[in-house]
Amino acid sequence: MIGEEDYLESITKQSPFFVDHASMLPSMKRDHWIAESLIPDTWYVTRREPWTYVSSPNGKMRVNGWKIHLSATKENAEKILAEVIQICCKYNTTFKFQSSHRDFLNCNGKAANRSG
Repeated sequence: MIGEEDYLESITKQSPFFVDHASMLPSMKRDHWIAESLIPDTWYVTRREPWTYVSSPNGKMRVNGWKIHLSATKENAEKILAEVIQICCKYNTTFKFQSSHRDFLNCNGKAANRSG
């Protein structure tokens, strides 16, 4: 079992195992999602960092119900988001997603806040 001291050393920026996701951004040509264009103009879109919230003009926010989390890699995130947008819009379902590639990488990085 790894000790606490070894663990803490492995997550510092000096560690060869630490990945600074912001350093990956210069290779990206854009920082927004092309899939956002699939959201109907009549829907409500609220952009904040790190989340973009999308809701139907015909739907109501449910008091309770299911919350589904989807996983993606930086390679397939755009495709998954496009599918989710189409399905949620078809069924008048409120949803949210990380607002940009930067937010996606930061929320999924080693140093990401796991509390919400």
